[in-house]
Amino acid sequence: MNEVQIKDKTAFIAVEPIAVGVPTAAKLLGISDHSLYDIINSEGFPSFKIGGRVLVSVEGLRKWVEARTSSEPGKS
Repeated sequence: MNEVQIKDKTAFIAVEPIAVGVPTAAKLLGISDHSLYDIINSEGFPSFKIGGRVLVSVEGLRKWVEARTSSEPGKS
């Protein structure tokens, strides 16, 4: 995950974002923005709106992927 560097008075602090926009979330999943918009309204998908912007929880996205990976037939 890309880290954002914030300049403090004395140092740079690396901060991992807790939520990302659709283009970044789509890149993390390896799918198109359009495909992600199709998924966003699925029950349990970790997205939310702030104003008109759709954001995806990074931790929620990890858990969402893990849940789907572990529930696939033939996967343990």
